[in-house]
Amino acid sequence: MAAPITKGRMINKDISDSKNFAQLSPEAAVLFCMLIPHYDSHGKMIGDPGYIKAVVCPRIPYLTYNNIGDLLQEISEKTNVKWFEHDGRHWVHSVKFLKEHQKLPPDKLGEDSLPDYPGLTPDLLQGKSRVPLFKEEVEEEVEEEGQKTLLSMSRKPASGEVQEHQKTNPKGKSSNRQLTDEEWMNALRCNPTYEGLDIDRLYGKMVAWCETNNKQPTRRRFVNWLNREDKPIGGNNGSDSGIQGAKRVKGAIDYSKYRSNT
Repeated sequence: MAAPITKGRMINKDISDSKNFAQLSPEAAVLFCMLIPHYDSHGKMIGDPGYIKAVVCPRIPYLTYNNIGDLLQEISEKTNVKWFEHDGRHWVHSVKFLKEHQKLPPDKLGEDSLPDYPGLTPDLLQGKSRVPLFKEEVEEEVEEEGQKTLLSMSRKPASGEVQEHQKTNPKGKSSNRQLTDEEWMNALRCNPTYEGLDIDRLYGKMVAWCETNNKQPTRRRFVNWLNREDKPIGGNNGSDSGIQGAKRVKGAIDYSKYRSNT
């Protein structure tokens, strides 16, 4: 199914307090707002100035074929709506669209066939804040190779705080600390299990889905999300559980460099 385009959308009222939007010139601000109802369900559209003039703003005299490109560049530099070139064509991608405008459930979004903005990062998708990438989850005890391992799938919400990753052996000794969110994400990017998957892009999709479904973006949920993406068509029934997914991630991380010297 092709990605649907609705006849209209509401603008999030947070735009009234947006410092980035306030920096736009009047012409760019008008164009920014007029683009919103023309995005597909993934927040993307053709970015050719001629197309935008003909489809988005055909009757506005001060938005012309000659200045639309400059206005799109201004919007791209100052907001989360990005104008970019891919395979010789221009595209527009509202990178926080799924969070701010789209309320369709994932199974109604349709095919995501247009290119993503190539500079997608978790910081861009979430905004440059110190808010943790993942929410806290209850620790769960897992049996592995005869030892009991406590897997804390996400960090505590205190900003910048690094917590202990408790690995308890039969003698009761503990060592190692848990990775920060950034370290954990980097470990996923380097994990050969997920080779070929765009970790940052999928993280953005998971966060957007959580926003629209009143769920928490936890590490366990993200591992399950990756495992579903990685599951081949016609594979075994049922996706990996959070614990199985945790083992996959844990196996690709060398915790030895994080051990205490004591």
